Amino acid sequence: MARGPAGCRPTTPHSKPSRYLRQSAHMSARRLGVEQIDLYYLHSGRATDAPFEDQVATLADLREQGLIRQIGLSNVSVEQFRTAQSIVDIAAVSALYNVSNRVGGALLEAAEASGAVLPGTR
Repeated sequence: MARGPAGCRPTTPHSKPSRYLRQSAHMSARRLGVEQIDLYYLHSGRATDAPFEDQVATLADLREQGLIRQIGLSNVSVEQFRTAQSIVDIAAVSALYNVSNRVGGALLEAAEASGAVLPGTR
């Protein structure tokens, strides 16, 4: 049986991905000692245990409930970013982009065009 964050134990590994994501956000808030997390990131668009759209919708719901103030994305494609934007406002994006690797260039351009905050640029 897989363990979740801070010893939380789902019934089976990733048995209910949206439940696990909710649980992770609540545990993060608890560990941080806050009632609302200012910026909560979905760290990968490559998860296979739940559709990307469902993960973003879960974060949108947590935002509506007040647990999350802003939503960020990391390691997603431009298409996933646009899909996420159609579900909820995305406040921040992280992408692989440096002097020797410009893979995330298109994502950063799309995020900048949408008004998303780019960490380290403002």
